[in-house]
Amino acid sequence: MYQEDADSCIRYLNHLNDRDYRITHDEFFSLLDMTDETTKYMFNTDRSGYVFYGCDTDGDGIDELIAFEKDGRGTSSYIYMLTKGEEGYTYLNSNYLDDVRLFSLFQYENAFYYAASCYDDSAGTVNLQMFMLNRNFFKLSNIVDSICFNRTFDISEPDLLYRNENHPDIRLVQDYLGDILYDVVYANRAKETFHGDEWAYLNEERPFLNEDTDSWDYDTEDQAIDWSRMYRMDINNDGNDEIFTKSPPGYQQPFAHRVNWYDGDFQPCPASVEEWEDEDYRSVDMWFKNINGKIVTFTLYQEIESGLQYLIDARIQERDEHTILMDYMVVLEPTDIRVTEFGIGTDVSIYKPLIYQDPDLDKAFPYNLQDMAEVFLLKVQGPSVTIENNCDIPDDFTEILEGLLTDGSLDDLNSELGMELYRMNENTFHSRYGAYTGYAESTLEGGTQSVYQITLCSTDYFLLLQYNAVGKVGDLHIYQKAAGRLTYVSTYQPTHLWAKVIEYSGKLYIAERPSPWYEYPRYLDRTRIHQLIPEGGQDILIDAVPKTYQWQKIYDNQAYYGPAVTGYLEGIKTELMDLPYLAKEDAIYLGDETPEVDQDKLLRLGSVTSPYDTFYKIDFNNDQKDEYILKSKSYNSIYTGIYQFTLKGIAGLGYDEKAGGTLGRPVQLWFKEIEGKVFTFRLYYDVESYYYILNISLIEGTGITQVQTYMIVPKVDYIASYGCD
Repeated sequence: MYQEDADSCIRYLNHLNDRDYRITHDEFFSLLDMTDETTKYMFNTDRSGYVFYGCDTDGDGIDELIAFEKDGRGTSSYIYMLTKGEEGYTYLNSNYLDDVRLFSLFQYENAFYYAASCYDDSAGTVNLQMFMLNRNFFKLSNIVDSICFNRTFDISEPDLLYRNENHPDIRLVQDYLGDILYDVVYANRAKETFHGDEWAYLNEERPFLNEDTDSWDYDTEDQAIDWSRMYRMDINNDGNDEIFTKSPPGYQQPFAHRVNWYDGDFQPCPASVEEWEDEDYRSVDMWFKNINGKIVTFTLYQEIESGLQYLIDARIQERDEHTILMDYMVVLEPTDIRVTEFGIGTDVSIYKPLIYQDPDLDKAFPYNLQDMAEVFLLKVQGPSVTIENNCDIPDDFTEILEGLLTDGSLDDLNSELGMELYRMNENTFHSRYGAYTGYAESTLEGGTQSVYQITLCSTDYFLLLQYNAVGKVGDLHIYQKAAGRLTYVSTYQPTHLWAKVIEYSGKLYIAERPSPWYEYPRYLDRTRIHQLIPEGGQDILIDAVPKTYQWQKIYDNQAYYGPAVTGYLEGIKTELMDLPYLAKEDAIYLGDETPEVDQDKLLRLGSVTSPYDTFYKIDFNNDQKDEYILKSKSYNSIYTGIYQFTLKGIAGLGYDEKAGGTLGRPVQLWFKEIEGKVFTFRLYYDVESYYYILNISLIEGTGITQVQTYMIVPKVDYIASYGCD
C-alpha cells in the first residue's frame, strides 16, 4: 500500500455516506452549551480548521457531535466527541491521531467508523486506519475495534557508491558500516536515532540560570535547547570538544531530525561538520565513531519523494577540511500488506519468527493446573483464615473480615463496590437531588457516576461514584438526606476503585486491594479497610505475609538432567523466594547471563530498542551463538526480548510463549548452564491465588525439552495493624 492507494480508499469511503452526517460550522456552534467551561475553552477561541458531524454512535436515538480538528500541517490531530445535555452539547472526550492526510466518517451495519489515510513524513511510513466510534465504555468517547493496513518492506542489499581507496582506514570504516547498515535504516523507520560513540559523551552539566529552571526561556521552540540529548565530543579532530544536541526524528518538531551546534556559552553556532546537500534528499540521522584515533562522521539521508531510498555517507572532518570516505545506497523493497488490530509499529521488521517444537508442553503444564493449585493451596493454608489482630478491632468485626478472606469475597472486588443491590437510577437521582450535588459535579472530569442509596441507623445516605478517563481511580462522594434535602458529608479518593463496602454496627467501611498490577516487597497482598460513614478513624491494614514456601513437583523428566537441575534448585530456593526478587519493581534475578556486553554491540542494541535498556549475553538455545536478552520489569512483570547479531544486522528472535497461557504473570526469567547445557527458568505468579509456577526447560535450536515444573505455595499469615501506607 502506497500513499496514493490509502488516499484512494478514503475517497471511496467518502462516497458512501460521509456527507450525509456532516453539519455546518454555524449549526455545530449553535448547538453547544457555552456555559460549560470545558466546552467554552475547547471551542471558543478558534472556529476554523474543523469538520463537523452529527451521528448516533450509541443507538440511544440522540446524535453525538463529532469534530475533526486539522492542525497547522493540514493533518487531522484530534477527534472530539460532544454529548447532549439540558442546555446543549458539551465536551465529553477526545482522542489524538497522528499523521492523517485524508479522513472520512461512514456508517456500516449500524456502526459508525472513522477512516484515515496516514503518512508519517518523519519515517515515510504509509498506512490506512479504521476505527469504530463508540460512546458506551464508561460513557467516554473511545476509538475501538480498530483495524490498520500498511505496506511492509525488506531492506535491500547495500549498494556501494563510493570508496576512498587512498585512505588508510577505509577497510575499518567499511567493516563497521557493513555491520550496522541494516540497523541504521531500521532505527530510522522506528523513529529512533542510531547511537555511536557520542553516547559516552553525554553532557551531565546543565548551566541553568537557577535551580528551578529546566531550560532557558526562548521565543520559539526551535531555539529551545534539548539538554537531555546534549553531547561534548571532539567531532572535527582539532583537540577541542564541540557541543551539540542530537534529536531523533519527530522529537520536538513534526518531522525533521536535526543536530544543533552550540558554542561554549550555549549559543547556536555553525555546524562543526560539513554535510552533503541535495534538494531530493534530507538528513535524517547523524552519529560519530572513533576509528583508529579519528572521529568519523556518519550521516543518513532519505530520499524525500518516496521515502524509500537511503544514502549513508561517511567522512572525516579535520578542522575546516573534510574527506569523504564511503557512500552506500539502501532501498526498501515492498513485501506485503500487513493487517493489525492496533496501530502499525514500524513497516520494517527485524523480528524473525520461530516455530518451536515442544512435544511435552501439556505434560509440563497439565490442563487441570488450576484445580491442582486449589487443592495444594488448601493443604498448605488450611480451610480458614485467622487474622493476627495488632489493633483494637472488635472481635466480631475481625470474624467478619476473616470470613470475607476465607470465602474469597475480598478476591472478587469490582467497580460496583459490591453495592449492586443499592444502586438507583441516575436520572431519577438527579431529577430529585441534582440541585444539592454541586461539589460532586464540579469534580467530574469527563467520567460518569453511579449512584447508590443505603440506610444506616435510619438515616439515608447517597454514594456518588465517579471515574476518571480510564475508569479505574476516581472519587466517592457521600451525601446525607435530611428533611428532603441532601447535605454533603465527605469525599473519599481511593487509590484504586476496585473495592467492596462492608456494613458493620451502623457504620460503613470500604475494603480496597492494591491495583492487580502491583505487589509489595514485604507481603503478597494488602487489604485496606477505611471507615466511610461516619468519616474518621485510622485505616486498618491487613497484610498477607508469607512465612514459608511449600514446593510441589508437578512434572519431572528424569531422563533430562533431572538430578542436576534439582540440585541447583536446592541451592537457590531461599534466595529465589526472597520477596524482593519476586515483587520489587526493579529486581531482576540472574543466572549465568552476563551484563558484560561489548560497547559497540550495546550501542547497536540500544539503537533498535532503547539506549537505556539493559541486555544480558547468553547462548540460551545452545546453538553455539550468543544471544542478547533484554530484561526489564514493569508493573511487576518481567518483559523480555531476545536478539542476535546476523549478517543483515540485529534480528529479534521469536520466543515460545505458549507455556504462559493461563499461568499468571511472568515475574522472572533466567538461564543456567548445567553439565554443559544452558537451561531456561521461567517463574509465573497467579495474582489471585498467591501461588507460583516454576518451569525449567532445555531449548536447543527450536526444539524444547521440558525438564521440570514446580508449584510453589506460600504459607501466609494475615496481620492486621493501623497504618497509612
